[in-house]
Amino acid sequence: MDPRTHLDGLASAVARLRDVLADGDLDAPVSGCPGWTLADLGAHVGSIYRFARTGLVEHRGLDAKDPGPTEREPMLAWFDEGADALLTALRAIDARGGWDEPAWTMAPPATAAFWVRRQHHETALHLWDALESQGADPAEAAALALDAATAADGVDEIVRMFFPRQVRLGRLAPLVDALGVVLRPVVGAGTGAGSAGAASLVLTGDGGAGGGSVEETAPDAVLAGPPSSVLLALWKRIPLDSPELSVTGDRAVAARVVSAAITP
Repeated sequence: MDPRTHLDGLASAVARLRDVLADGDLDAPVSGCPGWTLADLGAHVGSIYRFARTGLVEHRGLDAKDPGPTEREPMLAWFDEGADALLTALRAIDARGGWDEPAWTMAPPATAAFWVRRQHHETALHLWDALESQGADPAEAAALALDAATAADGVDEIVRMFFPRQVRLGRLAPLVDALGVVLRPVVGAGTGAGSAGAASLVLTGDGGAGGGSVEETAPDAVLAGPPSSVLLALWKRIPLDSPELSVTGDRAVAARVVSAAITP
């Protein structure tokens, strides 16, 4: 996906998430983030927007441990200020065609394009979390939060960026097992990235220079499903026995890889 598509997707997801934060039950637990309520989720996202903007504009990291306020009005103000500052910075970059401009980032590439992609995926996933916390069926929440192209790109981000980063930071030992990931075409998704199968992604070893896409490695198991379902499984939001997913080969391998710290 190109940066402008990510920017449009981010703006839309911000608005939708804000609506849930404004009207939802702030005490509702967020199952995908154990121990959090919807209020905690809103405060977290507001902090992450500040973290991203600092890397983007000030070219430095920022301690994002301060979660921000959790009472509704202060939390919404915190969320809005963070989102507005980030979107303003990203729109200015888009206006000058500066997506290759250098930025401080969590992983390569150290450019502005990294942050628009990362924050689009961050917000879309947490929109799913917010909707699910308010009682939405997981599949319904996925339909509202994760279009096929966004979800497919999110799977790519896990395999090529997050998984190798987790190994590099010592948060995860190199994988002994090899899990293949196949994204099934989605009916009505058109011909974009989310509608085509992606059978070449494999999680194994330390990710290597190829960032986890190891086509020559024969997987011990294959996880397949629509892009949104695969993404949610890799982010530990839905179980492997969800009806939209299938596992072939050694199911224990699939369970071990998905349960490992392949994402933060």
